[in-house]
Amino acid sequence: MAADSTLLRAPAIDWPTIAGCLGLDALGLFGLPALHLHGLRGYAWWALCFGASFGLLARARQGDRRALGLGWQIEPSAAFWLRVSAWMIGAIALGFAAAVVPSRSGSDPFGFCRPAGEVGIQRISDDVLLAPALEELAFRFLLCGALAGRLSPGANIALSGAVFALAHVVLGGIGPDSLLGGFFLAWAFLRSGTIVVPVAMHAIGNALLLALTGSGALALLACPS
Repeated sequence: MAADSTLLRAPAIDWPTIAGCLGLDALGLFGLPALHLHGLRGYAWWALCFGASFGLLARARQGDRRALGLGWQIEPSAAFWLRVSAWMIGAIALGFAAAVVPSRSGSDPFGFCRPAGEVGIQRISDDVLLAPALEELAFRFLLCGALAGRLSPGANIALSGAVFALAHVVLGGIGPDSLLGGFFLAWAFLRSGTIVVPVAMHAIGNALLLALTGSGALALLACPS
């Protein structure tokens, strides 16, 4: 991605501050399973770590909402991002099409044939609202945001996408969506200049995936009859 197409224009911040932001970000993500925190204690842990990381970043950016990616204006336009979302969904759908081949042979590397579980209000809330907000906060707002101006946009996108995929490998839930989606979402954050866009795209993608898994359509396509 060319530098002049990046709307998140932020000056480089010093490496110690970046290290502090990313260290707290990683602690929030990977400390949760290590400490066996669940429920309210898990949310409190996230709030503590991500909040402290945000505080460091906001101080380094001198509270500049534009440099932090906290603007509400959608650039270049909402229609542009709807088209981008369609391209992202199409690319990930191709990834799923390739991934069902080994599943139909019985290996099921992505767990498509595991019981999908009941789709209720709690799961919808977690998958479509909470997960996109928390993951975009961790992987785009804090990671990409701290490195904006320090790394080139391309390197920033590559790093965010790779860490997003690695985190899903470590924490579970790996699939074609998490292998590919992080790169699209990092580009969307840097290109739009606002965290609103990747959160919305992430929520749309998760809603579609939940519909596929909850309805049994994905298992029907991927699992041997």
